[in-house]
Amino acid sequence: MPRAPDRSTAADYLAGEIRNGPGTLFRDVSRVPPGHTVIAEDGGVRLERYWSAEPSTPLRYGRDEEYAAHCRDLLTRSVTARLRADRPAAAMLSGGLDSSAVVCIAHRVLRAAPPPRPFSMIYPDHPESDERPFLEAVAAHCGTTAVQVVPGPITASDLQRQAREWATTPSMPADEMAGTLYAAMREQGHRVALTGAGGDFLFSGSPFQYADMLRRWQPGAAVRSVVDDWRAGNGAVSPRALLQAGVWPLLPRRAKDLLRPLARRVARMSDPSPWLRLERRPDAADVPDEPRGASYATEDVTRQLASGMHAFFLECAERSAARHHIELRHPFLDVRLVQFALDIPDEQRKRGRFTKFVLREALGADLPDSVRYRRTKGDFAYAIAEAVEALGGDAFFGALRIAEAGWVDGGLVAAKYRLMQSQYPLGPDVYGDHVPTLWMIAAVELWFRENIADGRIDGSATGPAGARI
Repeated sequence: MPRAPDRSTAADYLAGEIRNGPGTLFRDVSRVPPGHTVIAEDGGVRLERYWSAEPSTPLRYGRDEEYAAHCRDLLTRSVTARLRADRPAAAMLSGGLDSSAVVCIAHRVLRAAPPPRPFSMIYPDHPESDERPFLEAVAAHCGTTAVQVVPGPITASDLQRQAREWATTPSMPADEMAGTLYAAMREQGHRVALTGAGGDFLFSGSPFQYADMLRRWQPGAAVRSVVDDWRAGNGAVSPRALLQAGVWPLLPRRAKDLLRPLARRVARMSDPSPWLRLERRPDAADVPDEPRGASYATEDVTRQLASGMHAFFLECAERSAARHHIELRHPFLDVRLVQFALDIPDEQRKRGRFTKFVLREALGADLPDSVRYRRTKGDFAYAIAEAVEALGGDAFFGALRIAEAGWVDGGLVAAKYRLMQSQYPLGPDVYGDHVPTLWMIAAVELWFRENIADGRIDGSATGPAGARI
């Protein structure tokens, strides 16, 4: 097939908002939608859906303990199912709540024989990323020791090779650094590794909880929830969040239609992607007029779980692991646990300043308190900063092929890179806002260079050396 790029999908990648649709970076290549099977027979091809992540009958118990017991049972069954292998499994342990929950379930609840051995990345030179106090507390609590591995280097040649061989964007930098971790697992005879992926999407709750509170005529509770989220360190929370995630969903459709032009003008005043020159497909509504499940918050969790970015992050991690012959398994993405997370009230996901309330209650004494009540997460912005430096930094962003093709404004991109570089000594809280955008621009640039011959974008190119997909 001709390697003609899909401009709309490329625009989504460059904007850092990949959609959960059929589009790929190649115009004539489609993704298999989630929950579908491709069936080829009798000279034709068709898609059949076998499952969809949708809220079902709301789950309502009388006490928190009942939700916690149900969650604990499902997570235990999910971990049990994913331990099946021809040799002992490994487990990725970061010190965060989700990976710690998986390790503690296997060691303290299942008492699996043999239990999965935890492997952890440590970052001695980057304290904002180093989670050794937490992962060591979990390992000690379980009566084991984690294999601690220092991340490997990121090289331009390896990122280029991935873009060429995979015909897509390379792995996320943090996944690339984890190559030494996967290599250590393989060297010790493991083929399967359990992860904590999915917990953030399922159990962190949603700001649309504000709309549910207002719909129940609880304005005081909605304001308190905004304040709690702000105090918990959610930098995206502001008084405007109460309007966006609280008031706007409840407006009648006619009022939304009247106010939408004004809202769009306000949004354009703070355009998050002024350097983007490709046109994006119109977005669907952020939240429907009436949620399909019990609440607006549940609707938002459902949409986040099925987001294109969620799939993108999983695929990046799995490709990186597969390079080292490691299969990643994700207990939190078990269909039973997903359905449970979509059917519980949002107060079980987020309560006060704590997200993942039901998960913390379900693990109880099986988690060390330092992890059970932890609200912080490691910051890995430095990995992206190092990746763009490995590509050439200013020289790389100053000679973008996608700028020559008219996809981005090269001057604005280069200025954004220089601003990030100047802010780097101030720490990730300052420069961190720039790195996701810079990485997605760099990733699309690498894909473009390795897959679109001579920079032609009219559909006539067949790829380097006449290669075809």
